[in-house]
Amino acid sequence: MQGLDRLRRGRLPQELDEERATAFHTEEVARIARALAETAAEIDSTAPLATLDANDRNEFHRLASELREQAAALAAGAPTLPAADLSARFAEIDATCDACHRRYRDPRKAPTP
Repeated sequence: MQGLDRLRRGRLPQELDEERATAFHTEEVARIARALAETAAEIDSTAPLATLDANDRNEFHRLASELREQAAALAAGAPTLPAADLSARFAEIDATCDACHRRYRDPRKAPTP
């Protein structure tokens, strides 16, 4: 995720604003997104799920799967997606990561219902 963040906040913003993401940058996005999808596929096996109840465990698995699917879709589409779509895909991935981190990484920061 940090690699995508660096691209998004570093070299890509100007290109995304101008709808002219270069082939080099979109290939870099695809490479990093593939790595994120591979990492997301391993989240379930590395997370301390023993402390979660059944509902939280199911939600954790759902968020990990969603992240994997979003990253894989970004990796597959990055070279041909319009810049605005790249930006939207980044936002979706960010939202999934944030939701999981708020709920499981630092629950003290989770919004109260």
